[in-house]
Amino acid sequence: GMGNYVELIHRGGYVTIYGHLSKIDVRENQSVHQGQKIGEVGKTGNANYRGIIPHLHLEVRHSGAALDPMQFLE
Repeated sequence: GMGNYVELIHRGGYVTIYGHLSKIDVRENQSVHQGQKIGEVGKTGNANYRGIIPHLHLEVRHSGAALDPMQFLE
C-alpha cells in the first residue's frame, strides 16, 4: 500500500517508515545520518490516484507498536 518506501532502524527499538516516495536515494542496509536525503515525496502505491496529491506517509514504531509521529516532530 505504501508503494516505494524506506524503513530506518534506530537505537532503542525505534523504526521510522517513509512511504509513497517517488524516488529512493539510499540502498538496503546503508547507514544514514540525520539530515541526509533518503528519498523524494511522491504518490506511489495506493496513493496513485488522480485526486491525491504527492505526500509523505510517516510511521514511527517502537518494539512493533505504532506511535503518534507528532510526538517526535518539532
